[in-house]
Amino acid sequence: MPIVSVIIPTYNAKELLAEAIGSVLSQTLADLEVVVIDDGSTDGTDEAVKATGDPRIRYYYKENGGVSSARNMGLDKATGQYIAFLDSDDLYPPEYLETMVSALENNPDYGVAYTAPITHFLDGKTERYREKFCCSGWITRELFDCFFLSQTCVVRTSLAKTLFYDEQLDLAEDVDYFLQLSCRAQFLYVPQAQMIRRMQADSLSQENGIPKNPEKKIRVLERFYYELGGDQQISKRVALKRFSRQHRNMGRQCHELGARKAALSMLTKAIRLNPFRFRNYQDILMVYLRFTKTDTMPDWKFSPPLGKPKRTAL
Repeated sequence: MPIVSVIIPTYNAKELLAEAIGSVLSQTLADLEVVVIDDGSTDGTDEAVKATGDPRIRYYYKENGGVSSARNMGLDKATGQYIAFLDSDDLYPPEYLETMVSALENNPDYGVAYTAPITHFLDGKTERYREKFCCSGWITRELFDCFFLSQTCVVRTSLAKTLFYDEQLDLAEDVDYFLQLSCRAQFLYVPQAQMIRRMQADSLSQENGIPKNPEKKIRVLERFYYELGGDQQISKRVALKRFSRQHRNMGRQCHELGARKAALSMLTKAIRLNPFRFRNYQDILMVYLRFTKTDTMPDWKFSPPLGKPKRTAL
């Protein structure tokens, strides 16, 4: 049994995937397996993976079903004592896994170790995650209040396999998973370890020039709070402020991309949820005064309620 299973879901990203796998195989902690879940790639990913020739790589192909189903398959196949999740376009520094595993072994009361990522944009810029949001312990409230990246996590396998990724979600599925996990175990912040996240400077998920399904993240938060026990961990006041801030953030994004109707809808909801936040009024006024594009966008179509997760536990 390897110490760590690194699960990498991938879809048509063989060049970046090769670099991600290389960063795992170069770890100072060598007792590991790389579980690559190919979610229906058509770019020769299978040949690229097999060409590495390293026996620690376990490659599985499946019909395209989305990142959640790929991660669930990875959970099914993983055999290590710990599980780490890595996207195919991200990288681990050489001592990353050794540092994270050592932290968990020295702190048996914690179920998850995480760290702050360094984001490398493909235009050459870098951005460090603000560590003021990072802490250790029962961090459900902190996690609810500020998204973090699941790619930075190493989880005890006995804990990771008590949950699953909701396969109805194609956005914020990791937020959904780790929020529920935070109710079951303490999280340990490990500042010494930092993973590298790579992304396009304009990598907002967009469709026709506007953020794709901006309410998905909000609905994930709402479902966690109202249906999955979040109200036992988080006060209503904190929850409403969080919902308001998420609507505000999405409203600002829609406005920047020229989707005025969507921006107004989001910002109006932000005010209703938190009428005492002055910035909400500033932003909605800005939409009216600084409208820069012809408003030809169709009326915003919100996604239906998420409902209960369909997949049974692993």
